[in-house]
Amino acid sequence: AVTAAGGQTANIQEWRNSSGTALNVVNSTGNVGINTISPGAKLEVDGASGTTIKIIDGNQVAGKVLTSDATGQGSWQFPSNFTSVTPPGCVALAAVTTTPTLLGNLAVFTKNYSQTTIEVTFQTFIWVGDLAGSSTGVIYELRIDGVAATNNAGKAVYFRDNNGALDNSFYNQVTMYATFPSLTSGLHTVSLYVHSTFATATNAMYDPGCYSTTNVTIKEN
Repeated sequence: AVTAAGGQTANIQEWRNSSGTALNVVNSTGNVGINTISPGAKLEVDGASGTTIKIIDGNQVAGKVLTSDATGQGSWQFPSNFTSVTPPGCVALAAVTTTPTLLGNLAVFTKNYSQTTIEVTFQTFIWVGDLAGSSTGVIYELRIDGVAATNNAGKAVYFRDNNGALDNSFYNQVTMYATFPSLTSGLHTVSLYVHSTFATATNAMYDPGCYSTTNVTIKEN
């Protein structure tokens, strides 16, 4: 153990090179200096750009930033990329078959890193005018670049046959969520597709009341 003398103000410990120049120190208040003899914080590191600090925790990749959790534990993470968009409302598809068909494009976004996952959350109202019998429902599905999520997520189903009555008491408020872990970096499009479970349905809509409260959020992490 190294013990300071009573009232000592000089550095408690110094590491010097062969010429006697101090390189690293512990001062009388417990501050540690690396490449400085007068540290102004508990740890002060002085050096040249690009050669001062290197932290290897197994997560290091070009473009990541050092991020703290709630306890102060740091790790390398990709910076969060968040986009929130209000897409066009009152969108309808007249004829809905069992083949997934584009209902509308919701948002265009840029993915910054190939190693990250994209999370999409879509909040809206859905409504279908007519269903072909009690066995028919309409499935709404989030896709990116026309490709569905691999975990079968991002879907909502509408089963009510309204016989064409556009009554807001029959609108279903839904929140759809899906993750897309394997997208390349670059520009992508989030879209909403629909298809029927049996036979043909008519007039599938999102935001049927034209409330303009529909929202899609895209998060990269």
